[in-house]
Amino acid sequence: MKNLILPILLFITLPSFSQIVVSGVNINSIDSIKVCTVKLENLEQLLGGMDVSVDYGQVERKATKRFTDKSTGKRLDFNSMTHVINYMENNGWLHYDSQILDTKTETIYYFHFRKK
Repeated sequence: MKNLILPILLFITLPSFSQIVVSGVNINSIDSIKVCTVKLENLEQLLGGMDVSVDYGQVERKATKRFTDKSTGKRLDFNSMTHVINYMENNGWLHYDSQILDTKTETIYYFHFRKK
């Protein structure tokens, strides 16, 4: 029985590897997408959480720029900037550049990723 547990767990988690889903689109499965930018806003708000969006060259609509869960289609929530970077790195993307836009009212972080 113990010998079966590990293969079963590996089989169950296999479909979840390398899937970055943005508003229902798995960007890992599209060969023409080589680079994407993750934008983080509203980090200063303690209760509101942060606003995370992804730009991979899609049409500019706010609803098409959110990380979503592949099975439920619901928006993914992240705890911190590090959580977002780890999520992308664990799903086949390499963080290669960062930019910070600091204005009087807010700070916006841009993280640039490339497919591994």
